[in-house]
Amino acid sequence: MKKTFDLFQIKLTDDEVDMVNAHGHSSVEKQEAKIEMTFALSEKIYQLAEDAMANGFYTKVAKIKANDLEDMFRVGNLGVEDQIERLGSMASPSVGDVVFAEGRGYYVIAPFGFTKMADADAGKVVTA
Repeated sequence: MKKTFDLFQIKLTDDEVDMVNAHGHSSVEKQEAKIEMTFALSEKIYQLAEDAMANGFYTKVAKIKANDLEDMFRVGNLGVEDQIERLGSMASPSVGDVVFAEGRGYYVIAPFGFTKMADADAGKVVTA
């Protein structure tokens, strides 16, 4: 039976995009965090994601029905629309995104696989 996985991504507002375009990536802390996670090593990504959560950078963008984390990644990247409930603008799941697995907690997508996160920080995720 398929489970529901919540996908959280760092999304920029139009004003933040304008700021990045005018002044560079380091002008918006959210963008800087997103870029740093994209190039982070697996052992460092956990702390970067924890920091981004603590700063409220994540937005819940979708609910994905899948068998497990790996299947959620596949469904999200292939765009299997009958298994995806989009809650807003969603990019394909990638490094630095956070996934909530019911009964298992939060995971950050690492360069290789998934890294479990501390559930104590779950309340710091923005669920817009």
